[in-house]
Amino acid sequence: MFPQKFTSLLKTTSYDDAKAKLEETFNKTPNAIFARYQLTTRKQEVGESLEDFLLSLHRLSKNCQLQDVTKEQYRQELVRDAFVNNLRSPSIHMRLLKKDELSLETRLHWLQLWKRRKRTPTSTTLLARSPPEM
Repeated sequence: MFPQKFTSLLKTTSYDDAKAKLEETFNKTPNAIFARYQLTTRKQEVGESLEDFLLSLHRLSKNCQLQDVTKEQYRQELVRDAFVNNLRSPSIHMRLLKKDELSLETRLHWLQLWKRRKRTPTSTTLLARSPPEM
């Protein structure tokens, strides 16, 4: 059976059309939050040269979707990244890494869920809810 992802590929009539369909399927825009997490948590491997480590950091930084921003926007992004990277709750941490955008309101929503989770024995129901989309 042909996977459903590729049924549109069967309908293409040229190489360029097929290539465009494949790129649409497989070339996804990297998640900037996850990319920044990978960059900021990357540690030098045992036996890895300084040059190779630095080259790896440069490669990882290419998916961070950096833009010209104001000082306040940059501060907000740093706070967001520190918030996501240093959470104690692995389940909330992983859910936030999957988000493409993470506003202050969404961070606060997750923080409130986390606080409630610590106070109540049935925490899994709180984590099942999605935060408001921003």
